[in-house]
Amino acid sequence: MEVKTQPRLGILVSLTGVGLIGLAVARLVIGPGPGPGGPLLAVTVGATGAVLTLWGAGRLRRAKAARPGVSWWRLLRGELATFAVAAALLPAGAAIPQGERDGFMRAAREWFELIHVARGH
Repeated sequence: MEVKTQPRLGILVSLTGVGLIGLAVARLVIGPGPGPGGPLLAVTVGATGAVLTLWGAGRLRRAKAARPGVSWWRLLRGELATFAVAAALLPAGAAIPQGERDGFMRAAREWFELIHVARGH
């Protein structure tokens, strides 16, 4: 029995790459800050962002080619929803005091371990 897999989308990889490029450009425009990271670090981060962006674009092209009858919106809906939820939770998580954040992370770890044990791993 063969399992037909669908190519995974790359919008989050592409968005991460674009973000890295933006950070590199900002670092070059603002100038080097304190520490050992100078223009070489910014160029390295920018090059990494460009590679991620191109890799994600290739994944998107392959996913669209595998499902030609599906619209781009329908294809990207799940990943864009995931991105929106993560973008909303990141500032909320940063606003929580450190003690409460540690308690939440401990509870989440215990919950994941419970699920792991319940599945028999």
